[in-house]
Amino acid sequence: MSRFKNLFTVENTPQAGQVQFTDTQHSVADDTYQVEDIDVVNLENINLAFDTEKGGKQVVFDNFNLAIKDFTNEKQFISLMGQSGCGKSTILNMIAGLLKPDSGKVKIYGKEIGYNESIPMIFQHYSSFPWLTVLDNVALPLKLKGIAKEERYEKSMELLKLVGLNGHEKKWPNKLSGGQKQRVAIARALNCGSKILLLDEATSGLDIKMKKEVQDTLVKACYNTPLMDYTYINVGHNIEENVYLSNRIYILTSNPCRVHKVLDIVFDQRTPDIRKTPQFHRYVDEIDSIMNEIC
Repeated sequence: MSRFKNLFTVENTPQAGQVQFTDTQHSVADDTYQVEDIDVVNLENINLAFDTEKGGKQVVFDNFNLAIKDFTNEKQFISLMGQSGCGKSTILNMIAGLLKPDSGKVKIYGKEIGYNESIPMIFQHYSSFPWLTVLDNVALPLKLKGIAKEERYEKSMELLKLVGLNGHEKKWPNKLSGGQKQRVAIARALNCGSKILLLDEATSGLDIKMKKEVQDTLVKACYNTPLMDYTYINVGHNIEENVYLSNRIYILTSNPCRVHKVLDIVFDQRTPDIRKTPQFHRYVDEIDSIMNEIC
C-alpha cells in the first residue's frame, strides 16, 4: 500500500460474513476499509466505441468512471463481474496500457498512464515460453531489466516457493500441468516490479482440481504473504471463485458500461475452509441474485 495519509477513519466495520452494498448513484463510501488519499486506479470520464460490421458504432463506455481504492493496512483483491460484453476485459486492457480510450483518463496511483508502460496480466491461455525452463520463465522480467543471473535466480526461486513450484525449476513447461503453468505465470508476473497484477479469466481453462490449486496460490500470495503488497484486479464469471478470492467486487451492467453494485467480502481469515462456511454461501447467493437481475 502507498504511504500516503489516510483519507478518513472508518468507525463502523461489519462483522465477518456481512454483505456490504454500496449504492453507486452516490460517491463510494468505504464503510468497510480505511483508504489512502491516492487511489490505485482511476478511470475518469472514459469514452470508448468500437466499429460494428454494419458500419455503425457500439458504445461500450460513455463517461464511465471507476475508482479502485488503496486499502490502508489491508491486502486487496478486486474482481469485476458482469454479463459478457459489458466491458470487463476492456477495463483490464486500458489499465494494462494495451488499449487507449477515445477520450478520458486512466490513472495509476494518481498519474495518467503512459502508453509505453505496461502492467502484467495473466490470461486464460498459458503464456510460458516453451524454450525456457520454469526458473528462466519466472526470471525473464529481471533478465530484461539487466539484473545479474545470481540475483534474479535467487529472487525467482523465492517466488517459485511461494506458488508451490520449488523442485520444478529445471523442468520445461510442457512437463507441467495446466495449473502449474498458471502458477508459473503468476510468479513471473510478480517478478515484473509492478504493484498491480491483472487477471483475465485466469482459471477458466482449468479443471476443478487445478482451478482450486491456482485459487489457493492467489489467496496465499495476496493475503498470507506479509512482505508482498500488490493489488490484484481480476475479471471472472465464477461467483464462488470471486467470493473466495476477493475482498471487493464490482458488478457492472452494459450498454453502456456502468457500475451497478460494489460489494465488500469480509472474512476473518482467508483459508480454503471459508468455502464451507454459511457466510461464504450467503455471499454467493446474494451475488447470484444480483446477476440474475441484471443479466
